[in-house]
Amino acid sequence: MTRLMFAPDDELMVSLARVARERGHTVCAVVADETAVRENLDLVAPEVVVVRSERGALNAAVLAECDDRGIRTVGLVTSATGAEHAASLGLREVVEVALRQSTRWRSTGAEPDPLSESEWVALAARLQPVSLPRAIPLVGSTGCLVVWGPPGAPGRTTVAINLAAELAAAGQRVALVEADPDGNGTIARVLGLAVDYGGFAEAYRRAIQLVTMTRGTLDASPSAPAGGTGETQVPLRETALDVATWRTLTQEFPSPGGSLVVLSGTTHTGGRIDTAAVGAVLAGARADADCLVVDVGSALAIGNTGLDSRGVLARRCLAAADRIVVVGAADPVGLERVREGAAALRMLAAPTSIDVFVNRVRPRVLGRRPQEHLRTALRGIGGRSVYRLPNDASATDAALAAAAPLRVVAPRSALRRAIRDYALSLLVR
Repeated sequence: MTRLMFAPDDELMVSLARVARERGHTVCAVVADETAVRENLDLVAPEVVVVRSERGALNAAVLAECDDRGIRTVGLVTSATGAEHAASLGLREVVEVALRQSTRWRSTGAEPDPLSESEWVALAARLQPVSLPRAIPLVGSTGCLVVWGPPGAPGRTTVAINLAAELAAAGQRVALVEADPDGNGTIARVLGLAVDYGGFAEAYRRAIQLVTMTRGTLDASPSAPAGGTGETQVPLRETALDVATWRTLTQEFPSPGGSLVVLSGTTHTGGRIDTAAVGAVLAGARADADCLVVDVGSALAIGNTGLDSRGVLARRCLAAADRIVVVGAADPVGLERVREGAAALRMLAAPTSIDVFVNRVRPRVLGRRPQEHLRTALRGIGGRSVYRLPNDASATDAALAAAAPLRVVAPRSALRRAIRDYALSLLVR
């Protein structure tokens, strides 16, 4: 049967634990409050936590830590307030029960079941442990995911941050890179990290020095190739920042289960982009991490229309990707930009796979059948997977206010679940 933990240790939950034990389950703990739940998860290793839906017993931190460990959480709702509390946390696995009068229980001289038979059946159906996929490196041990969106695409950086956080929570060592010379430390600000610490621009400058030594000479004013891309391309063998240098430029963001290191964009790299130096930065990140998540955003030119330094940087990162995640808005203009972006991506080195995230899906914009509308709008962009991300402003607002990923502050939100499910799918061959 199942290993169960109950909280809090009031009369109802103690009686329920007794009945669960009588019916063949293993009750590994009955604890006092939300703090005790979190402190005992690793000590007693429950498969399911049954917790009364009320403040002091159940909060977002309990749900997040249970999710991280693959532990199912079941809420016991005994009042309208409890139902509202569960809903506010996004907890959907709940069982509504009617409280019995304890004085009536004692008057019989016996200990009756705290739940009716129908209530117990409803609870028992939820007492099966969750089976989560085992964490497996994405591509060997150096998978590179590039999250890109066309100009005006909302939520690209939100997707990159939360995708990296979910991969880290699944046991991976993840490097999150903000490869945007105009990023101005967005990722560091969102996660509450130091904005003026290291950053992509400094890593790029170190890489330029490394590339210079490898080449033996450096043209102080390299000429741009025909087409006016502003891209410096000199034949060069594979070069990478050493891991020790890379780690001095990154910041660690706390992540239970794995680790998440961040290289935020701070200042403009200046001048034309040397793609060999960009490659050296990415190679250094690959050497230090199981998964590399790169956040980039710029228009991608087709043909000889020209690119600024930001576009050159984006193109170099996209060419290095094992998988590309394209983020676009779920409206007519945003969907057209996704189509144009997919056409531009086909002009680059072909990645192993491209997935499309359509963000802020709203029925009022897409009509009663949003999936059919998206399928029609994105027809012809190739055999790629399309994922819908719900318009979940309350969850993203909470994450920004707390300077934390969705899995920490809104673990049961629809947006967090969508990104988590995608991340876990990447870890299964």
